[in-house]
Amino acid sequence: MFFLLLVLSGTRSLSGQATIRGAVYSATTGDPLSGVNLVTRQGDTLARTDTLGLFEMIVPQDSLFRVWKPGYLEELIRWDGQPAVTINMQPFAFNLDEVEVEAYLPSRNATLQPQLLRQQAILALDPISIERSLNTIPGVYMQTGQNNTNRITIRGAGSRTLFGTDKVRAYWNHIPLTDGAGESTLEDLDLQLADEIRVYRGPTSALFNAGLGGAIHVVSSLNSDRPFLYQGQALVGSFGTWGLRNEVQTQVGEHLRMSFSQARQVSDGYRANQFYRRDNLATMGQWIQGRHVLQWMLQWIETKGFLASSINEKTFRTNPAEAAANWAGVKGYEYYVRLLGGVHYAYALDRRNSWHAAVYQNRRDGFERRPFDTFDDLHNLLGWRSFWQYEGDRMHIVLGAESSREAVTDNYFETLESGTGPFISADPQKRQHLDAFGQWSWQTNNWVFAASGQLQKVHYRFANTYDFPVIFSPGFRVTRQLPRDQQVHLLINKGVSVPGPDVVRNEDRTLIPGLLPEQGWNLEGQYVYHGSQGLQLQANVYYLWVRDQLVLRRLTETISKVINAGSTGMFGVEINASYPWVLGSHTLTQTLAYTFADYRFLDFEDGDNNYSGNRLPGSPKHRVNYQLGWEYRDRWHALVQLIAQDRLPLRDDGSAWGDGYFLMHFNAGYAFQLGKWQFDAFGQVDNLTNTLYASMFLINAGSFGGAAPRYYYPGMPRSFRLGLRWKI
Repeated sequence: MFFLLLVLSGTRSLSGQATIRGAVYSATTGDPLSGVNLVTRQGDTLARTDTLGLFEMIVPQDSLFRVWKPGYLEELIRWDGQPAVTINMQPFAFNLDEVEVEAYLPSRNATLQPQLLRQQAILALDPISIERSLNTIPGVYMQTGQNNTNRITIRGAGSRTLFGTDKVRAYWNHIPLTDGAGESTLEDLDLQLADEIRVYRGPTSALFNAGLGGAIHVVSSLNSDRPFLYQGQALVGSFGTWGLRNEVQTQVGEHLRMSFSQARQVSDGYRANQFYRRDNLATMGQWIQGRHVLQWMLQWIETKGFLASSINEKTFRTNPAEAAANWAGVKGYEYYVRLLGGVHYAYALDRRNSWHAAVYQNRRDGFERRPFDTFDDLHNLLGWRSFWQYEGDRMHIVLGAESSREAVTDNYFETLESGTGPFISADPQKRQHLDAFGQWSWQTNNWVFAASGQLQKVHYRFANTYDFPVIFSPGFRVTRQLPRDQQVHLLINKGVSVPGPDVVRNEDRTLIPGLLPEQGWNLEGQYVYHGSQGLQLQANVYYLWVRDQLVLRRLTETISKVINAGSTGMFGVEINASYPWVLGSHTLTQTLAYTFADYRFLDFEDGDNNYSGNRLPGSPKHRVNYQLGWEYRDRWHALVQLIAQDRLPLRDDGSAWGDGYFLMHFNAGYAFQLGKWQFDAFGQVDNLTNTLYASMFLINAGSFGGAAPRYYYPGMPRSFRLGLRWKI
């Protein structure tokens, strides 16, 4: 790793780069605009205007750059070769493409940035799965057992969860993707609709209700300047994999732009009983007139995926393509239809004040055939979110609230060889969430001071009610802008994770009284460097202390229950570095992401067993993700990705460990044009070395009837994929 950092810091451009000067003015008043950010299309800072609206910068290799300032419409500029540039910006009370607060700001704005994944980078790594992209972010760990079995953890939060993602909030623009149980689902969405994905690591964003793990914010907009746009993608691959996607965007009059998209993904699967099919239909719209902006989104998702489930170590090493016998025996599968939609309205009160409001629905109608029972569920969540935003020259204020109510109907049936058996029981539930949030920041000279707070109230209703106390989570941050494009951030934040409805009850559905949310304090320092020659470096050091840890305490040999009986300490270091090396018409881009995670139980006793000091299961101590990309004349492109991961504990007591592994992926493509049609043909080889590895682990897996615990979800062996993208 040290050698790679030396390479990243030591390379230099071997070709000349043009320098331009210019000025930015208001298109309505003609006044010079200070604090305007000029950035590359990837978001890297080029320059920022001074008090007279003047700037000087090195032109990017593609001659394209974005111009951005709060209160004005974003501009995409193509340099025409002139040494001086004049830019006129249209005023507005908020950024129409990113109608949000705590948005990503270029580095010179001296604000704590989320980690960014832009659509181009996501497609370059894997056009049908988000896993490879998320795992390029230090501190983020996504495991995929199969297409419909995933777990996302950020800085260890949720690593002991058996299935799903339960300590990370997720949003699509201003529409929450997290359900009433606190679980977030991203893997079934058509993420090619997203312009970028922003990841907030740890409890750093009260505005997105970031819990102990953080938040994932999917941002989409209809920002094409074409009156009509059609684009699509087709691909085929190993193990019966194929996909087809089509999207149309159109301008209707002067104020309305809409899009319609369709996507289908199918795979026979590498393992037995692993067929998967998903269909996505979506429409998005944006209406802008005067001070009003109305945005909407509606996604319909139908998924059917058979379940191979996890297997024991012996089967994993001798026959990883085999499904778990009990799931294969009943041909277990999951089927659901999901409807996700919302409307977001924004109104500019004046040039500095704006008001935002959103209403949304997340409905899921599912059916799952399992060896032990058949599960038929209907979840319907309705909610709203509203906030007021003030954007001054130095001060920024946001005050808002968010609320949701989810009605759940769960029905259980016997599983018979011939199909669904007799009715067993019903489990109706209601889940209510209310969050109030606020943030204040003040910028003076090279300093930024910020404070935030979040109030959270959660209520479950079964046959009886279950209330959690109102919890206040504050946060504070100080940022210092240093010379030579450097920043230092110091922050302390409190995070909360509320137990889900399945956690607060025993197996017989009786309530476990007195459970408290897990609460933690995060102390963090961040160093950021944006070099003028393209070197980008970011390093984070943090310590997260969590109390009231939920643990499963064994009362007798056959009876156990969940209690607040533990605490954990999570120390981590995250390093992210990248550098583009330009050699004439060739561009080599190196990216390195390193995660060090030492997560341990500070206090955890289970009967006579003391696990204090043990490693927290589910998180490897070391992970490295290295990418080397190559581009030639905006036509040829290739990417090599190397992934190395340390071994990790699989049980609280440290008695079982999962092996580390090394993976290599490769893809290449050629972009060309035929008339008005633009094409990109690409090929991909995953797991080039055909490594046997587990792509997901079942933590603290149980064993029944003397059978070995089933910890392992085998990862894909060497596989191939060919595809074509088009646009007109």
